[in-house]
Amino acid sequence: MKTEPAKVTVFSTLLSAGSIADTWCNKLSASDKNTWADVKTAFMTRWPAITVAEKTGLDYQHEILALCLVEEELRVQVTIADVPTWSHLQFHASLQQLINEAGTATTAGLIYQVHENLPTIMKELTTPGLTDWKKFLEEIKDIDMNKLHKKAQASRMKKEVEKAQNAQLTWLENSQAEAVEIMCLQLQHANVGPMQNEHPIINNSTSMPFNNAMARIRYITREPPQNARQPFHQCQPLTPEEQDMM
Repeated sequence: MKTEPAKVTVFSTLLSAGSIADTWCNKLSASDKNTWADVKTAFMTRWPAITVAEKTGLDYQHEILALCLVEEELRVQVTIADVPTWSHLQFHASLQQLINEAGTATTAGLIYQVHENLPTIMKELTTPGLTDWKKFLEEIKDIDMNKLHKKAQASRMKKEVEKAQNAQLTWLENSQAEAVEIMCLQLQHANVGPMQNEHPIINNSTSMPFNNAMARIRYITREPPQNARQPFHQCQPLTPEEQDMM
């Protein structure tokens, strides 16, 4: 491999037989195969290097802020490369890798936001207001597992109690709504019935009789006296015969 022809020969033997690169190498002119530098130049001309899209500082900031850990994931084991570990330690490793790639100077202002995005239990077990990634990451890695387990269990039990209370409250509200609806339907059914007369008929048998001392009255027209104005109809008592006819 010290001579130029040896390097060219080894390169040609490493190409897959019948591939595009193998066909290209066989068609190279003798002048392009004199030295390894000539072969390399011809190869780079035929297949130029692909420019790698490198992440910018803004890209790393977005990824760091998007990296989150929810409270339900605490005390949960995850397997990374066939190695079991805790979820908060995997979060620590992913955060450490992003910070190393982006640089501490680029991401120093994100510590406060990352701390605020942590679950409440982890915020209680870490120091707020840190400005050094190293100290912040060390605190996450060194969290006391016993305290973490106790706090996570207490939080889970509290949520279960609140869930049961909310379910009971919802049931009571639905029961009250159903009771009100049933009452409204009953009232509507009670109000629906046969149409009644606006003016009820008075039963003559139970109505109060007229006073027998009161004379029945009929209206008749009397002839006006001479040299006088003709009056309106005047009332005169009925005769016994007329009363019997009525």
